[in-house]
Amino acid sequence: MEYSASREFWISVFPLITIVSITFLAMAVFAVIRKRRKLSEAEIKKLGDSLPLPFFLREFWLWIIGPAERFFIRHGIKPNTITGASFFLSLVAGYLYYRGLFGFAGLTLIVAGTCDMFDGRVARATKNETQSGAFFDSTLDRFSEAFTFMGIMGFYRNSWVFWVAFLAFTGSMMISYTRARSETLKMEIYIGFMQRPERVFLISGSSVFSPIFIWFYHKWLGTEQHFLIFIIILIAISTNYVVFKRIKLILEKYNNPI
Repeated sequence: MEYSASREFWISVFPLITIVSITFLAMAVFAVIRKRRKLSEAEIKKLGDSLPLPFFLREFWLWIIGPAERFFIRHGIKPNTITGASFFLSLVAGYLYYRGLFGFAGLTLIVAGTCDMFDGRVARATKNETQSGAFFDSTLDRFSEAFTFMGIMGFYRNSWVFWVAFLAFTGSMMISYTRARSETLKMEIYIGFMQRPERVFLISGSSVFSPIFIWFYHKWLGTEQHFLIFIIILIAISTNYVVFKRIKLILEKYNNPI
């Protein structure tokens, strides 16, 4: 019997081939002109650096989406509007995960994550940063991530993967919560990895490539989304580990060790 997910493969592969080809060409151009770009120390700190999402990729992505950012600024598109668009796209991604269209869901999540980068940058560029806007953005980010994981859990509702996805979702929420609570204690903690940009990058990337991997290995390993499942397991372990480390750090800071 021929691989039943062929539609999922073709839905994923055609936009993927185009996107990957353009992206790698743009990366080559960016690598040449990168030395002429001079970022401030504040910009470098904001970009951050990590193994899942290294500095080069962060800087490249900001460069490649620069024209769209300038378009939003020039046409007066409000940061909250961009935040709302990111949230809506995350809802769509969650539904696509629930339907099992992982490649398409991954592509949608990439666009949603990119929009999430725009709102803060547009707000800073237009001097329109407000505490209420930051609150709105942070709140919708939590909803967006929740709907993404709900879609994955919905698809795997009758599988052991459901519980792994639930642990990944819990760890993701708790990373944000522990940071927010630490700020109320006048102790900002940035330790650990698997922050929201890394999680979005890994989930969306593995979702896009997973159907293509399945096309090659389905005769031997079946049609399970092994690549995506591996990433979910990684997120479940790493996020909860970081949460534990943050709890331990704060308790030790206040002489109340575990």
